[in-house]
Amino acid sequence: MDEWALINMNSASFRRVQFENTRVGAPPEGPWVLQVFQDNVQSGSVVGTGPLMEATDSQISVSVIFWMDGSVNFPAQLKIRRRFSFSDLGETPVLNLDGFGNQDNQMWLLYTGTASAIVGQRFSLLVEASLGGDRNNSVAVNKLVVNGAKAIHSNVTTMNFENGLLGWSLGQMQGGMWELKNQSHIDPALKVPKPPSGDMILVASRQHILSGIMTIESPILSAAAKTSKKLYLRFWVRGSSTYPVSLSIRKKSPDGVYDELPFVNLRRYGNVDSQNWLSLDKTIYVPLNDGEMFYQLVIEVDLGSRLENLVAVDDLSITTLTLS
Repeated sequence: MDEWALINMNSASFRRVQFENTRVGAPPEGPWVLQVFQDNVQSGSVVGTGPLMEATDSQISVSVIFWMDGSVNFPAQLKIRRRFSFSDLGETPVLNLDGFGNQDNQMWLLYTGTASAIVGQRFSLLVEASLGGDRNNSVAVNKLVVNGAKAIHSNVTTMNFENGLLGWSLGQMQGGMWELKNQSHIDPALKVPKPPSGDMILVASRQHILSGIMTIESPILSAAAKTSKKLYLRFWVRGSSTYPVSLSIRKKSPDGVYDELPFVNLRRYGNVDSQNWLSLDKTIYVPLNDGEMFYQLVIEVDLGSRLENLVAVDDLSITTLTLS
């Protein structure tokens, strides 16, 4: 499950770790698991997103080896769901394992679920879990196998959002969220300029003046040692010198660990009311840990303390350059 995107949301996250717990034996398929960790007791649901897949049969089956531990009063939750587009989550999970979350399980469990499919239809699997408000609860997934579908391996290098956001995931939603919008459908009074190409743009939409950090995370991208990334980004900001906005891009590891600092910091553009789209086109070194073969980009924004502030993102592309 190396190519799964692990999102920090609702004060919790899945992390890829070597399993350690005295309440159950070792995982049957090796020590590595996707396990839920919460930042505080008020955490909610969290998801992990699998790679893009394409149905090869009229029915798919999903088998999962998992362990979860909860109680009747504070049950843990675990579901496997399909995502057909950024906003289209399958209403009925392929597997609903919540029934195991209200008990003290002392063994790893294997369950299989099936769902009808359309040959050629693309989707991603979503592992959705919650610790149920009790720090002593646990949810861990050791292995997941899909039949009736194949993984679509592609090194995404250009993201212009015209074909949607399949593979992208919402992260922090502190009083707002990133939304995919057609520029022609945006209120003209907001004066968002038309992008140079296409119509679909990412817009940071706030719900109130006290909004904070909003993030959206890219699909898993491949990486290699001794390479740099030439990053191209087209963006638009509206801020002021008194109430500036902040836009940045941070690297995230496959294990769900965020870099301490963003490697792209566009704060210097956040104190003006841009009349046109701006472009960032430069060679940027993406710091990679030893042996790290995958990473994600995390687009972060803070709209500041003025309701009129806005940020939008259009094209984003990545070119790999070999270092001498």
